[in-house]
Amino acid sequence: MMSRYGLAFWMIAIVLCSRAQAGERWSRGVAVVDYYARYTWKPPDKTGRRVVQACFDAVRALGLEPDWVDPDIFLPSRASESRRYKRIVIPPHAEWFSQIIHEGMNDYVSSGGLLITNVSCVLVDANDNYMVDAKDRITDYPQHSFLGVRGHGGASIKRMKVLYACPLTKGVPVNEWLELSPPPSGRKTSTTGATVVITSDYVAHEQQGKQPFLTFKHSGNGACVYLVPPISARPGKPYLRLVENLFSSAVLEWLCLQE
Repeated sequence: MMSRYGLAFWMIAIVLCSRAQAGERWSRGVAVVDYYARYTWKPPDKTGRRVVQACFDAVRALGLEPDWVDPDIFLPSRASESRRYKRIVIPPHAEWFSQIIHEGMNDYVSSGGLLITNVSCVLVDANDNYMVDAKDRITDYPQHSFLGVRGHGGASIKRMKVLYACPLTKGVPVNEWLELSPPPSGRKTSTTGATVVITSDYVAHEQQGKQPFLTFKHSGNGACVYLVPPISARPGKPYLRLVENLFSSAVLEWLCLQE
């Protein structure tokens, strides 16, 4: 039988261990998903690898110290690991994820994380084999859960207009059309529940119109922010300011409750 002193020792140890684990929660600033650490395209997607690296380099250029994490960071078995990061970035070309990973993204946001995405998460790895193959398909789960945006096809974005002032748009003029040069590209998008803070003019083949450029959606204690053009794009100073805002403490405090 354990003595009361031994019992007290183990109770103290459990409390200290719990505090240590709690201290790790939200202790890291940002991670970028290293998509090709798990996913395989045939033929190899060399362009995609360069774009993912460019996203990581752009985040690092802001003076941050991003970590690489593989897509499985969103699996239920790694929930405690994902909760170490205040922000997780899904880079361009990270197009295919399994349903369980999409659900993990939703759980990460609900728990208080800030998910920053450069893709619309419209494609699902239906057979969970980390490869792009004939069984994969389109999914509407993200647009009706954490993302709140439908994005499909491609578009060239000519100019943008901030709809209202908030931490995401700090330092950028409101209600003024701003030309983007060179025009960045991204998905053709429409909102399905997210709040649009910046709209844009787009050209897609022979179509022209307006579409969301920057959105956010609250879920639980956290939020998902969707910036349609790549974080690494360089279409002018206003855009660079938007990217800086994305990773600011003001945006994190405004959108997320991280306890």
